[in-house]
Amino acid sequence: MPESPPLNLRGADLGGANLRGANLRGANLGGANLRGANLRGCTGIAIAADAPQRIKAAAAAALQDGALEMGAWHSCDTKHCLGGWLIHQAGEVGRLLEVAVGSGVAGLMLGGLEAHSHFYDSNEAASEWLRSVLAQPEVKP
Repeated sequence: MPESPPLNLRGADLGGANLRGANLRGANLGGANLRGANLRGCTGIAIAADAPQRIKAAAAAALQDGALEMGAWHSCDTKHCLGGWLIHQAGEVGRLLEVAVGSGVAGLMLGGLEAHSHFYDSNEAASEWLRSVLAQPEVKP
């Protein structure tokens, strides 16, 4: 049986979709709305190998006074939402990735599935999760 072509979900509204356990290998998610989508157990999404370190760096920056604004990806160079901080902290790579696939997917790829599950939290809930991330001990390879 011939292999099916990659799934083209570019620009799709997947907000609230249950994609739990889906194999998204090769899927084009560029610009897709994943707000509230259940991505637990998904496979095939390219996640940065250094996602845990990126999340800790984003947490340290976001928890500075007035630096977290969950209502906007980027309010200015010093105020972002969680996903925005992941993108901002990645520098030029983050900027190019955001242009290529959109903010939500770029943040997902840079921070991973658990971080993505907090992209649409309130400021208070996101801050609480970020503090818990910083409180976790470093895992040595």
